[in-house]
Amino acid sequence: MKQVSLTLYTFDELTPEVQNKVIDRERFNIMDRQMEISNSSFRKTLAKFEQLFSTSVFNWEVDYCGFTYRYKISEIDAYCFDYVRKDGEEVFGEFPLEELSGKLLRRYINNNIVPCLFTRKFYWNGRSRSRHSRIIRNCVCPLTGEVTDTCILKPFIEFLSSHDFKTTYSQLIDQCIGSMFSAWHEEFQLWADDDNSVRGVLMDDLDTLYYSDGTVYSGPLELAV
Repeated sequence: MKQVSLTLYTFDELTPEVQNKVIDRERFNIMDRQMEISNSSFRKTLAKFEQLFSTSVFNWEVDYCGFTYRYKISEIDAYCFDYVRKDGEEVFGEFPLEELSGKLLRRYINNNIVPCLFTRKFYWNGRSRSRHSRIIRNCVCPLTGEVTDTCILKPFIEFLSSHDFKTTYSQLIDQCIGSMFSAWHEEFQLWADDDNSVRGVLMDDLDTLYYSDGTVYSGPLELAV
């Protein structure tokens, strides 16, 4: 009969030197695990954005090293307008959606996108009357409810509050998509490069046990108690 005695440690019980060794070894494994949740959120946001903004994003790739993407504005959607001039003549016009800019772009956005994203802020006077603001609108992750919505909509929100009449719809879409992929790429880098983030995940993992040199114990847990 042989009796084996093991001395095992949780991450926080290891020496600082060994902890740093484990961090360097595990950082990309932790990045992959943590990004499974973030990847799902970013994909959902992108899908909702494509649907609402009549855009298709394809050939995209994002990881720790960088990101690439291509996009296309729907060729079916075109902005049409008509009005009656002072001389009584009816004027009709049609422009490709991707080329819209200036007042036509803002009119298209206000009529087709803003109502789907934002709800007017509700006021209650404490008695029997209420009203909705015509100016102030609520905007809290309006695409999916995930914080990733703010990543893709940031340039769009800034555009709405600006006096920019030169940016085209295609350029605005590119800014939004680029903003999201940039944030997505930075999320990869955060989990791989930020030692404090990696350390926090390892500290929370109380189920993984180590030998004194940082090697992970892979035997039955009941023998380690």
